Amino acid sequence: MERQRRSPSALSATSTHDTKRGEDVRARIAALSEIPTHWEQAASRWRARAERYWDVAPDRTIELIAFQTLVGAWPLPVERAKEYVLKAAREGRRRTCWRKRDEGYEAALSRWLDGVYDDRELIADVERLVAHVRPLGDANSLAQLLVKLVAPGVPDVYQGCEIRDDSLVDPDNRRPVDYTARRALLARLEHERPGADLDSRKLWTIRRVLGLRRKRPELWSGEYRPIVGHGPHAERVFAFARGDGLVAVVARLTASADGWPATTLDVPGTWRDILSDRKYTDAIAVGDMLSAFPVALLERTP
Repeated sequence: MERQRRSPSALSATSTHDTKRGEDVRARIAALSEIPTHWEQAASRWRARAERYWDVAPDRTIELIAFQTLVGAWPLPVERAKEYVLKAAREGRRRTCWRKRDEGYEAALSRWLDGVYDDRELIADVERLVAHVRPLGDANSLAQLLVKLVAPGVPDVYQGCEIRDDSLVDPDNRRPVDYTARRALLARLEHERPGADLDSRKLWTIRRVLGLRRKRPELWSGEYRPIVGHGPHAERVFAFARGDGLVAVVARLTASADGWPATTLDVPGTWRDILSDRKYTDAIAVGDMLSAFPVALLERTP
């Protein structure tokens, strides 16, 4: 509400040229906070197993940064991981820095990452955690995307972020963007619905929401108004209206939502979700709505 009052036309961005981790990498890492015990145990296993790959005193801080980044950006080629972790170490200025590089430490850090990547048991453990956290991260990605597109402000989609963005800090986030693949996916989504992958779901959301914004721009001039959910998981629902004709609904902290039992959203009237094409009236069961698509944008219908 304060943003609408003070800067209704300000830029809304989730990635920029200087983002340290891409928007979808951050969204997946954020999901680790929903499973703290699971994450703590995994990180402890990896640290203990990777101890053998240090030939200098272990750097616990950079270890944690590396493990978080592997989870957030996986699958991540080892060379990209090395570039990112080296830059993080230099900018952290604990054992090396840009102005006074410790070449011995930096070489040891590279060898440590080689050992981690060559350890198939460790990498298999990383992949198991990634499989567990991926859907949580994807839900976060779609939630931040829809909020950006509908909340007060001018949404900005950084180059390449039309689909899942696994980029890290520059120059990694300045790699050439495969626009041919994006055009092909966009053409496919004109005739079929998105799959379960984040690529198609992000592009579907952008296409549908901006299509409605172009068709009915007056909906985006409506006043921002928060909407409170009801039920045992009401605090996990983030919803808001733009005037009387548009309602955005996203989920938060979904790891323990348990199917959203008896959780509802009261929005009097008849609505069409432009992302799932389902229709709703008055009190909406959140579990039913979000089972059709992970986020919802309701347009009032006659």
